[in-house]
Amino acid sequence: MISTIEGMAGVGKTRLAVHAGYLLHQRQPFERVFFVDLRGFDPDPAQPPADPAAVLDGFLRLLGMPGHQIPHDLDARRRLADLLAATHLCVDAFTPDEARAFLAGAVPGIPVGSDPRATARIARRCRYLPLALGLVAGHIRGTPGWTLTDHADRLDERHHDRRLDTGVELAPALSHQRLPADRRRLLRLLALHPGQDFDAYAAAAMADADLDTTRAGLVLLRDDHLLQEATPGRFTFHDLTRAYAAIRAADEEPPPARRAALTRLFDHYLATAAAAMHTLHPAESLLRPQILPPGTPAPGLTGPDSAREWLDTARPTLVAVAVHAATRGRPAHTTLLSRILQRYLAAGGHNTDAVTVHDHGYRAARQNGDPVGQAHALIDIGFTYGRLGRYGSAAESMQRAVDLFRHTGRGRARDDFGDVGEPPGRNETAVDRSARALTRSRQVDDRVGEAYALEGLGLVHLELGWHESAADHLRRALTPSTPISAGPRPTTSGRTSPLWTPPCPTRER
Repeated sequence: MISTIEGMAGVGKTRLAVHAGYLLHQRQPFERVFFVDLRGFDPDPAQPPADPAAVLDGFLRLLGMPGHQIPHDLDARRRLADLLAATHLCVDAFTPDEARAFLAGAVPGIPVGSDPRATARIARRCRYLPLALGLVAGHIRGTPGWTLTDHADRLDERHHDRRLDTGVELAPALSHQRLPADRRRLLRLLALHPGQDFDAYAAAAMADADLDTTRAGLVLLRDDHLLQEATPGRFTFHDLTRAYAAIRAADEEPPPARRAALTRLFDHYLATAAAAMHTLHPAESLLRPQILPPGTPAPGLTGPDSAREWLDTARPTLVAVAVHAATRGRPAHTTLLSRILQRYLAAGGHNTDAVTVHDHGYRAARQNGDPVGQAHALIDIGFTYGRLGRYGSAAESMQRAVDLFRHTGRGRARDDFGDVGEPPGRNETAVDRSARALTRSRQVDDRVGEAYALEGLGLVHLELGWHESAADHLRRALTPSTPISAGPRPTTSGRTSPLWTPPCPTRER
């Protein structure tokens, strides 16, 4: 029987192997036992780690294997996946319950203190990693007079200061040091990613590298258990590894290099989101900001299915990017991302995400001195509030948007925006407002504003049940600057007056 154990650094592979070997030896003594302490996480710098290649070479020679049959490349022995009749066990970190049970057994008799959840907080700060929990438990036993709440507070403070305990840092530190320089840099930069997971395209953007090289690097980091493959093609960190790599990035990557990596990443997400929306809704491309393609690899979203799948998969990351960019000195990215994602978030019913993205888009535009961006974001916030039934907040947002658009003289200043702030059915003045917005847009030759005004007429008619005229308005919204009747005009009594056409001044072309 051949058994192999694999897992990230500090997950408890050595302790498990030694404990299992001891139990098996008690049951039936072995003929020969080989054991060596690799000193992988010895805190004494005078005790460097043993060379695994040399140790394995010695074991194989003791077992009688000829030297010329022993591979000299350590990478050729990394996973031992080709061993016949081998049992492979991949060890992961503790679950939260297992971590709390471990601490309860490791530090008996320590008072909890004022916070009954102190043990859970300590386990969470250790990222449920056995090595980290064992080292922290040793520290707890060595500090009499402290409660578990005191220790949880200390770990929270160190986390806030982006520091790890020296012992806890050993596991990822040694794994990081053994990597080639290019792989260390990739790991450091990936730790800056604001989302929970990422694919090779995002990684290539951060590293400013070609796609094949980046994919190979991600697979090797996965094989080194420094990354985890959450789903095929998408990678994530263990929290402890991310924390360590982020510290290394802050210490070893100059601020301009970190900013450049994030800028490339945000450019990638902005351009890919715009490409996906253009694939899904090509007729609305003129209504969205025009985004230049990034200088890094991008997925080919040539069909609606692939575009929708990418948006659905990346949605949590896009929200995180919008928040991160707004608060880290890149407000323009957030404002543009808010406008690009508006249709997708609304159509998909992702109202909570929409509020987050558009609210940060508004704040970013205000920070950037962009009144038009503020107005667009307020409109999208208003529509979202309307879908959520928060009509008062919707009306307030819409009115602020209208005021901003009037002040700037720019489009999308539809007078019917205020109707989103009313419960369904209160549309007596909506046609008038949309017609006035249509007239103003044509007066200033604003095709975008004209398209929005036509859309407003179509949506109001749709709600009133006038399906034929609604379809006509919405169809013409795709090709604005075409004269059109506003359709039946509702009255307060619910009856309609004859067809009428808003005035449209003659323009020289």
